[in-house]
Amino acid sequence: MIKNKTGETFRYEGRVFRVGDWVYANAGSVYEGLVGRIKEIRTGADKDTENETADIYCEFMPPIIPAFIEKIEERFSKLYGEPKKSEDLALDEVIMAPEMLLLDREILSSDGAHKESVFVVTTDWAYRGESDIKVELFYTLKDAQAYMLRCLAEEVAENSSPFDRRGDEDICEESSETFYEIYQSGDYNGEHYTIRIETKEICGENRA
Repeated sequence: MIKNKTGETFRYEGRVFRVGDWVYANAGSVYEGLVGRIKEIRTGADKDTENETADIYCEFMPPIIPAFIEKIEERFSKLYGEPKKSEDLALDEVIMAPEMLLLDREILSSDGAHKESVFVVTTDWAYRGESDIKVELFYTLKDAQAYMLRCLAEEVAENSSPFDRRGDEDICEESSETFYEIYQSGDYNGEHYTIRIETKEICGENRA
């Protein structure tokens, strides 16, 4: 069976994979760290692989943070035995198994054990007189990074400003593994997008 209409679902071990949803490649795949959307799900005789589970076709967004680009390039260069650049990778139709993917809603509802630290993801943007700040909390750095990468992938996919002007002389970018910022030189308050991860210490009872 082939499912390629937005909203069509496939259930596997209590998890629901939906065409059009955001997903995050986990440590079970060489694509770890990439964020994308599910384009198609194939099962049974319609599969292109010999996987025991479904073939989940994903369109991954090219990474834009240098630290993550370096990791991806290093991983694929090692896999192929020759230097590979991120732009050389075909990311528009990658076949993944369910075990290789973390669902967006799993990131947003992560319910791990009690931690002494939480990871705060703050998004701050301004454009044409409008602005907003959004804060999300996570119990692991990996979940926080996954959320950060998904937010960036969504902005790039929607061609939001100032992402639609990346490469212009007056557009500046700064980043690390826990921070990304893009802004217009000379008019930061008027046009910018910033997302950062900060570690905060908390005290409290163990969560059920």
